[in-house]
Amino acid sequence: MAAGPIALKMGYDTKVKGSGGFSDIDLILFRYADVYLSLAEALSQKAGSTASDLKEAVDLINVVRARAKLGNLTYAEHNTPDKVLNALLLERWHEFWCENGQFRQT
Repeated sequence: MAAGPIALKMGYDTKVKGSGGFSDIDLILFRYADVYLSLAEALSQKAGSTASDLKEAVDLINVVRARAKLGNLTYAEHNTPDKVLNALLLERWHEFWCENGQFRQT
């Protein structure tokens, strides 16, 4: 068996009869960008978010932006929970456009 990530859309199970061995079990797949953005959202929206939390949230958004070769956001411009949330939602909208129903998010 090969090491590393495996790209698959449906689970392959040798015990499944018929359907060519493909299971009808739905897999939940998360993109790593979604993990970063979810953590950034949690940090910025938790009760009593500190400046350190907001800076870490901005840094996490910048990780996703760097992968897309976009410029960094600055903490000076995104220093309140609302500003971080607005930047985060915009980044999520750009990153996940038309993926798994993400186009429905506003």
